[in-house]
Amino acid sequence: MYKKHLQGGLKKGALTEEQVEEKFQGWLDQKDGKITGKKSNLATAKDDARKAALAAEAKKKEERAAALAAKNAPVAEEAPAAEEASAEPEAESAE
Repeated sequence: MYKKHLQGGLKKGALTEEQVEEKFQGWLDQKDGKITGKKSNLATAKDDARKAALAAEAKKKEERAAALAAKNAPVAEEAPAAEEASAEPEAESAE
C-alpha cells in the first residue's frame, strides 16, 4: 500500500526512483524493527510469567512441606504436653 503511494508521487514528479526506494526501504526497516521489538517483548513477558509461576509453585511447595512437617511434629510434642497437663491436676489435688 505504501509502495503504491510512493509510486503515485513518482508519477507526479514529486519523487525520484531513488527517493521512492529509499523511503520504502526505510519504512520496511522500521516495520521490521517494530515487529522484532514486539516479539522480544512478548518473549520476555512469557519468560517472566513462567518464572513467576515457578516461584509461586516453589513457595506453595514449601508451604505444603511446612504444613506437613507441622502436622507431623506436634503429634510427637503433644504427648509430653498432655502428660504434664494431667500431672498438674494430680499435684494440686495432693496438696
